[in-house]
Amino acid sequence: MSKIRPILLDTPGMDNWDKTFKKHEIIEKYPIENGMQKEIVYLFIKMPIFMSDREIVQENRVWSEYNGNPKNMLIYQKSTTNDKYPIKEKPIRAEILIGGMYLNEVSEQETSIIVINNFDLKITTGKDFVDKAAPMAAKELIPNLIKYIKKN
Repeated sequence: MSKIRPILLDTPGMDNWDKTFKKHEIIEKYPIENGMQKEIVYLFIKMPIFMSDREIVQENRVWSEYNGNPKNMLIYQKSTTNDKYPIKEKPIRAEILIGGMYLNEVSEQETSIIVINNFDLKITTGKDFVDKAAPMAAKELIPNLIKYIKKN
């Protein structure tokens, strides 16, 4: 098994390499059922000084052996609600419409990763800035993950 799986499954540890979010917290974790692990997580996004910070409460579902194949893993993400983090005025509650990753371990040294994220950051003022910055954050996700793997 590659080093990448345990890193992607360590939600609080993502603070070390996922620079899009400043905080990754597990709110609830459910028992594995039918090969699927489910957890509810809280994510905090520090926005530029002229904008309000954002937060997301999302449900993660993980199939470590997607379709029964130990070389494939699927992570599915979508926004949800949770009583521990009710919606407040600030930080603004952003939304992940759909997101996730599909991993295919090609060999012991190579893993193919497909990432899909569709966020609604609930931005009206400064939208042009965020529209330009958001693709950069997405492009940094995998390089940051690779740097972290090599360092540890």
